[in-house]
Amino acid sequence: DVMLRLDLTKTINCPMAGRVRQSRGWEHEGIKHVSRNLFVFMIEGNAEFHFNGRDFHVNPGDALLIPKRTLYTAKTEDSCEYYFLHFQGDLEICDGMPSFSYERHHFSFALPPVQSPCVFLDEYLQTGERYTEFLSRIGGCIGNASETTHTARMLLNVEFERILIMLGGICERAYSKRRLPPTMDKILLFIRARLAGALSVHDICTHFHLSRSYLARLFKQYFQMTPTAYINNEKMHYAGELLQNTDMNISEIAEYLGYCDVFYFSRLYKRTFGVPPSRDIKR
Repeated sequence: DVMLRLDLTKTINCPMAGRVRQSRGWEHEGIKHVSRNLFVFMIEGNAEFHFNGRDFHVNPGDALLIPKRTLYTAKTEDSCEYYFLHFQGDLEICDGMPSFSYERHHFSFALPPVQSPCVFLDEYLQTGERYTEFLSRIGGCIGNASETTHTARMLLNVEFERILIMLGGICERAYSKRRLPPTMDKILLFIRARLAGALSVHDICTHFHLSRSYLARLFKQYFQMTPTAYINNEKMHYAGELLQNTDMNISEIAEYLGYCDVFYFSRLYKRTFGVPPSRDIKR
C-alpha cells in the first residue's frame, strides 16, 4: 500500500471546501496540474476513483487523499454525495509507516516529546464505526468555510488539521506491530482514570464483566505481572509525581491514592523505587 507523509511544520490552509451531490452516471476527469491536495469524504452512495494506477471503491465513511498534481478520474453509476476540501501543504508519497513508541506502562505527568513533525496517512481510509464522529467534524469544517470571519477561517484550518491527525492515528494503530486488544486498552484507561482513591481487582472485573482468572491471564500475557501489581505500580509512579510536583505530604498522598495505612504505602514505594518516599519529597 502507498503511504503519504504530511509535513505539519507548515500551516495547513484550505482555500476551497464544500459539499457536493453527483447524480447517476456522473464522471470526472481530473486535472493533473492542480496545485492543491484534495480530501474527499463520502457521505451517501458510492463512487469509483482511479489514480496512481489503483482503483478505489469509496463508500460512506471512506476518505481519499489525493496529492497535488495527481491525475485522477471518478464516476458513480447511481449517485453519491461527499464533502471535499482542497488544501495546501506538503503531502508526498513515502516508503512506509515509521516505527513510533510512546508506550507508558506507568503514570507520569511528563509526556514524551513528539518524534516527528509529520502525520502518516493511507491514500484510502475507512473510518468504520467512527463514521458519525468524522462526519460531524468534517461538517463543522464546511460550516466554518461558509463563515466570512477571520476566526472562522482559522478554525477551519485548525479543525481540518486535527481531522488529518486523527486519521493518521487510525493508520498508525493499523500498522502498529504491538497492539493491545481493545479490552486491554479500556482496562488501562479505567485504571489510570481512578488512581486517586481505592481501586481493586474486583472493581475492574465488575465494570468489564470479567472473571478474576481471565483478568489475571491478560495482565500476565501483556505485562508479566498481576493486576494488583500493575495498579500499585501505577499508583507509586503517580505518588512520585505528586511528591515532586505538589506540596502534599506523604500521609496526604497515601490517603489521596486510597491507601489507609501510610506505612504500607511507604513499603510499596520503597519496593518500587528502592528509596523511601521521604527521599523524593519536594524540598
